[in-house]
Amino acid sequence: MAPSPVRPFSSLLFVSLLFTISGCLPFSCQRSQPRALFPADSLSRQYAESTSIDTLITVWETVGGSDIELVYPRTVRFDSLGNIFASDAQNNEIYKFLREDGVIDRVYTSISYETPYLVGIREDTILVFNPALRRIDYTVDDETQLYVQLPSDESGPERLQYVLATEDDIYYKVIEKDFPGYIAKVDRDGNIEEKTEIPTPYWRFAGALRMWNNELLSLSAYRPFIDFIGESNTLDSLALFGFDSPMLARSRAFVLGNTRQPPLLYSSAATLNDYLFVLNLRPGWLRIDVFDTEGRLKHRLVQQEPGFNKEFYPIDIDARISDEGGIELIVAYIKPEPKLSLYSWMPES
Repeated sequence: MAPSPVRPFSSLLFVSLLFTISGCLPFSCQRSQPRALFPADSLSRQYAESTSIDTLITVWETVGGSDIELVYPRTVRFDSLGNIFASDAQNNEIYKFLREDGVIDRVYTSISYETPYLVGIREDTILVFNPALRRIDYTVDDETQLYVQLPSDESGPERLQYVLATEDDIYYKVIEKDFPGYIAKVDRDGNIEEKTEIPTPYWRFAGALRMWNNELLSLSAYRPFIDFIGESNTLDSLALFGFDSPMLARSRAFVLGNTRQPPLLYSSAATLNDYLFVLNLRPGWLRIDVFDTEGRLKHRLVQQEPGFNKEFYPIDIDARISDEGGIELIVAYIKPEPKLSLYSWMPES
């Protein structure tokens, strides 16, 4: 399909409506915290405390370039060569960073980009989801070569949308309060081939889509779970055993109806072989929990010299195997300043 011109829209409020529900981050919730935990959360906490902590090595950090300042780096992805692509949902641009030093090598712009969300990289083609238009643009050399118009439905302006594009398939998730949410497999013409309904409560299923060992994975950022599509196109949940958070007590209080807002427990996750890397939100320092395919915590990774900063928000992550055989992790931050940080980690085995 040929693209049609649109007027760019760069409201940060619009970005927030698209990518998060009315929840709270560790730095924004009230200071008077409940203390009681669900039994499963209590067991997870005990197990987490017995799991060793590894320190990440910072390779480089960047806030942009000489004439480019990151404002809202919403998504980050490695390409096949290890270079890094990031979408800025406020600047409405896509940036390519060189893996060696974090220098911006290329800027992608398009009149079609509205709060752009990276969903795939195919050699010289980047796949960009534009939420307001419900479409994926296939961009080569700043030109949209074609686009896929995603299905329309009766959801409203506060709907949450998540898209994943693999080599062969496109997946689309939509949730909203008082709306029957779903995950759909979509063909290149935007037609739904398969559909899985999302049960209530809708907030429990807020989170991005990932592919993990050829299975579609749906994140659940407000509770320590992940979901897979099982038999008869229903969702099967897997608890993340060993997940610990200072917000678990508030999560229990919300589920029981004792607080107004659910706390955001993890902002994103990346898959690599048999590992799931989860951005476990803390009020002040980076914490990445590493789970195996059974959902069991294997490693806890922290940044060098962790400190306390009440406004601290890593928002997205991707992972790859480095040329040296270790693991590289790219993390996008919104607070305390918009930036990208590249980390390395060498597992013992």
